[in-house]
Amino acid sequence: MLALRGVSSRWGGTKPKLQPEWVSTDVRGERRVALRFDGQDDNLIFPFRTLPPGALTVELVLRVTDVRQGTLLSDQNRGLTIRLNSEGRLTAERLGTCVVSEKAVTPGEWTHIAVVYDYRELRFYREGVLDGRSEAPALFRGINSRTVVGALCREGRALGEHFAGDLAGLAMTARPLVP
Repeated sequence: MLALRGVSSRWGGTKPKLQPEWVSTDVRGERRVALRFDGQDDNLIFPFRTLPPGALTVELVLRVTDVRQGTLLSDQNRGLTIRLNSEGRLTAERLGTCVVSEKAVTPGEWTHIAVVYDYRELRFYREGVLDGRSEAPALFRGINSRTVVGALCREGRALGEHFAGDLAGLAMTARPLVP
């Protein structure tokens, strides 16, 4: 799947200064490539219809460099938004249902997270352990929607709430999996 790095408008124009940097880094004792987001304007935009419209699992490994509000992943039609809130805690939201992690992330530490939706619940896992859950009724959302990594995307608005840190191992699956 092709994603655009550094999109400057909703029509897909790109600018090199908006592109997250590819970095070779140590991820939990293993040398891997990660995307480094500057927290200012870096973003990665996937083609329309990338995020599954129903049941799903989104998994990634992150390292926060600045504990302030920022968005790791969002969908312009609110199919799923994963954010770091002002307290440094991770949140997952789907069509109005929100789950908040129990504790704040530690800057500079790699953290594995997974968000799972199965038509009944929205569940948040951290390091493979259930860290929050909420009832989430089966609601339909528009499927002609963009998914953005590193910024908040909402229909008709400029990208905002940019993430500051590194992301690796992003995976999206159209079924509920237990990490």
